[in-house]
Amino acid sequence: MTGGAGTDMGFLRSLGRGFREAFRGIAANSVLSLASVSTAALTLAVLAGFLMAAANVHHLTTVVEGQLQVRVYLEEGLPEVDLRQLEAYIAGIPGVVGLAYVSEEEALDRLRQYLGDDQFILAAVEEDNPLPASFEIEVLRPDLVERVAFELKHQPGVREIAYSAEVVRRLLDLTNFFRLAGLVVAVLLTGVTVFIIANTIRITVFARRDEIAIMKLVGATDWYIRWPFVLEGIVLGAAGGGVAALLAVGGYRWLFRFVVERVPFLPLVGPDPMLHNLTLVLLAIGAAVGVVGSQISVRRLLEV
Repeated sequence: MTGGAGTDMGFLRSLGRGFREAFRGIAANSVLSLASVSTAALTLAVLAGFLMAAANVHHLTTVVEGQLQVRVYLEEGLPEVDLRQLEAYIAGIPGVVGLAYVSEEEALDRLRQYLGDDQFILAAVEEDNPLPASFEIEVLRPDLVERVAFELKHQPGVREIAYSAEVVRRLLDLTNFFRLAGLVVAVLLTGVTVFIIANTIRITVFARRDEIAIMKLVGATDWYIRWPFVLEGIVLGAAGGGVAALLAVGGYRWLFRFVVERVPFLPLVGPDPMLHNLTLVLLAIGAAVGVVGSQISVRRLLEV
């Protein structure tokens, strides 16, 4: 018990010393430290923007996937036998998860509900119902919409096929763009942040080179010497992540309120728990970047 307690106390003393030295280094190079935090905050805020955009595009994709339909308009006077054969054929197409028949009368009822008080147009339509019967087909995924439509294009009894192919295609392209762009931006901006933090800590190491040499001579381990610089990197990176999180949280909450008030039909991801998770991610990435930057500096400059 005593040995374990002594080990714990030794670790806490070492940790306390490390943080004191880390903050001393940050204060001694306040301008560069501020530049490091600002750069980390800016780069991580941009990364947060891509992450939030990707999350909303993914959410929109999920919503659209639940509403994906191919509408098959039927030829007028299609015999019942042919109608049932076509229905069975549609149901057997891979990727079809829902199928509903809409008669001419039901289509007219829907139009009545949509037009509401516009009696002039409604009277013209009701006089000679021009609306054809149709099948409403739900598909499993956006990428299957065109395939299902192509399967039905030349089937007997099919008059016309309507589907939002362009919307689906653009949505998929947008999803892929944010995934790829987010990855590229994350790599580039992380590299910039690592470079800035590494140079900030490098100056601290250089300023303390005589002290480091003395510690080496009296037998201090490499880890004992590295520890304050690693903590300095963690503090700088996490501080940048914290500032980025504040910007992201404030900006997204404002955007969410704006969209709800002005464009209520546009489905956005709710602020919670997304922003909570995003904050943790930004802090973790910032701290990890700080560790990498500090290790680069210390490894190169501790050879004394």
